[in-house]
Amino acid sequence: MVCCFRQDKIIDNSKLNRSIEIDGITSTKEYLLIMDCKYRNKKYSREMYEHLKESASIFPDKLKRVYYIFSKNGFYEDMENMIKDDSIHLYDLNKMFA
Repeated sequence: MVCCFRQDKIIDNSKLNRSIEIDGITSTKEYLLIMDCKYRNKKYSREMYEHLKESASIFPDKLKRVYYIFSKNGFYEDMENMIKDDSIHLYDLNKMFA
């Protein structure tokens, strides 16, 4: 597994004019695994997911992206409906540690 990317590749491929925050990232030969963890008093929204996807767009497109999202207070219904897609995995911390 690869746990980091060369800094010059990230800068050269950047499409964004803003800072990014990705809580965890690693890759295999086929996949780029992207993790986001929100420990706040509101549910994780579709808007937050779209922001994460945009942040991950700085990495090369050759790998299939798989998202692992952890939220203290769960997810809005539109996010929960997305788990049918095998590239999105949602973890509600309240349910995990209840």
